Amino acid sequence: MYDLTIIGAGPGGYHTAIRAAQKGLSVALIEKNKVGGVCLNVGCIPTKALYGTAHRLIQVNQENEKFGIKSENTTFDFDIAQQRKDKVVKQMTSSVEALLKKHGVNLIFGEAEFINKNKIKVNDEEIDSKNIIIATGSSPLMLPFFNIDHNVILDSTDLLNIKELPKSLIILGAGVMGIEFANIFNAFGVKVTILELEKQILPSVDKMISSQLAKILKSRGIDIYLKKKTTVIKNDNEEAYFQLEDGAEFRAEKALISIGRKFNSDIKGLDNLGISKTPNGAIIVDKYYKTNIDNIYAIGDVSGGMLLAHVASYEGEKALASIVNENYPSSTIPSAIFSIPEIATVGLTAQNSDIKLKKGMFSYQASGKAMAIGEEQGLAIFYIAENDLIVGSTIMGADASNLIQLITLAINNKMKAEDFVRNVFPHPTLSEIVLEGVEDIHGMAIHKFGKKK
Repeated sequence: MYDLTIIGAGPGGYHTAIRAAQKGLSVALIEKNKVGGVCLNVGCIPTKALYGTAHRLIQVNQENEKFGIKSENTTFDFDIAQQRKDKVVKQMTSSVEALLKKHGVNLIFGEAEFINKNKIKVNDEEIDSKNIIIATGSSPLMLPFFNIDHNVILDSTDLLNIKELPKSLIILGAGVMGIEFANIFNAFGVKVTILELEKQILPSVDKMISSQLAKILKSRGIDIYLKKKTTVIKNDNEEAYFQLEDGAEFRAEKALISIGRKFNSDIKGLDNLGISKTPNGAIIVDKYYKTNIDNIYAIGDVSGGMLLAHVASYEGEKALASIVNENYPSSTIPSAIFSIPEIATVGLTAQNSDIKLKKGMFSYQASGKAMAIGEEQGLAIFYIAENDLIVGSTIMGADASNLIQLITLAINNKMKAEDFVRNVFPHPTLSEIVLEGVEDIHGMAIHKFGKKK
């Protein structure tokens, strides 16, 4: 009998399997497709590989001249970009498999079926386990209205693996995935149109940041239509056709449907155990990610929380701590959006807070390092509560996904703004943006005009 069996070898599953093995547990890890799940195979890693190419193209085609670099004859080979993406994915997944083997995790490929709360059947083999963690993730929502045919009307996996670039692309949904793909394919020379039902792109992001990013995207030729309800989506003679409620029509060679995901909780035999789920299929868990069955846990997307790879890994740590009777502290979770420029956020903002917050801001244009390296597009916003505790931040600009961790650490360690600003930051660095943004909460930033607050 194994101490722990995990269903799903995505970031939550494989991370938790290795951690459990490090703690001396015997571990089986079941995966029906590929190690690494959505993130490594058709999500985080391949999109960031293409993002890397896109970012360089924007620098070459739009920014090199201001540095005195002439790049008129630069060409772009989409096939090579795709080959590089696939190579990165293969290298990462192979490395994870090697790590699992090194730590003694029994990796089993096949589809899991629950026999009872301690027994799982895979490939006609029965596996007994003291504890089970479900980490099966999520997948694109496939509603009939979208008419996804995987040829003209695409999901994210389809778009990642296209062989030829379309001349035009409609993206339905201006959430994280939609915005990331819009940036990438716009940089590749595709005419991109975004249709969004909400009143701003990235509806969960600070309104000021969202507005600034929209202006940047429009300046690159991306068309953005907000507060638009789509009523017709179809493949019309091998062309994507969209009709809006107001009668407007849009056509493109391809379309990406980037609205919603479904929870992969339809595991064979699971419902027979009486597992509790929400109406939309997410598995209900407590603060330790335990289900209503005492030895079965659920982590990551399938439990209906933040649909982020690092969240799944964190939740796996929490679940494992419960299994081995250890304490694992709670943490504020940062998130990153790989638009160009990046956006990262953590904690409270003016939009999601029920308490009164004080705000500080600092522009990348006021940063010597940002100006020197040509990364002056950006804005950082910081929030404190009335007790001077740092409670949140949203940063848009170069290296935002790394800079946000400074505020994450401050929040998790309950730092006050007055203590944070006493730390010395090296000059010139982008990290000084964080320092001066927090200083600005009390009107004390050096490189910004303003009165003391």
